[in-house]
Amino acid sequence: MKVIDRRLRRLEERFGPQVETEFTRRLRARMEAGRRRLAEAQARGEWSGAVNDQGKEDLRGLTVREILLRGRARNARS
Repeated sequence: MKVIDRRLRRLEERFGPQVETEFTRRLRARMEAGRRRLAEAQARGEWSGAVNDQGKEDLRGLTVREILLRGRARNARS
């Protein structure tokens, strides 16, 4: 970690800090708001962090084409 830290510091010194644009400011604000909402939901017990895997297909071993065709068929059924 020390090596990576030194390299990053040298790069930052060499190129300077990244210029903050309006887009990055809005993106940072949205990310912070999302983190706040997540923390509030966790505090209320509404979100446990578990992912709902019910109804998920096992797509291992399939090609991208086969996965896309299954998704299209699933959407056509619904």
